[in-house]
Amino acid sequence: MTIIAFGSTAMVLAECKSEREVDANQVARFVGSRGTAAADLGLRAAINVLRRHPGKPTDFRPYVMFFSSGRIERAKATIAIAGELKSLDIAAGNPTLIALGLGDVDEDVMKQV
Repeated sequence: MTIIAFGSTAMVLAECKSEREVDANQVARFVGSRGTAAADLGLRAAINVLRRHPGKPTDFRPYVMFFSSGRIERAKATIAIAGELKSLDIAAGNPTLIALGLGDVDEDVMKQV
């Protein structure tokens, strides 16, 4: 499991850890306040993590869960990077990207992601 928080920047809070190794207190401390999100930075960080940890052909298919609760800045860049992520050719297979928006999100952008 990898957890990446994004807002005005992207921060890797946990990288390739089991759910038991993730520091829930660190994750719970992350709170956004601007109402917008630099999602392209978060998705780029996910690509970088997947490249560092490509898995093996016998692994399960990798999933990226993308959660946003605000307006996405640089929507075109975010959509392009989401496409790059979904077509990423790593040993474990192409990642599946699932986008969920809560609150004030642009539904059309989320659908394209």
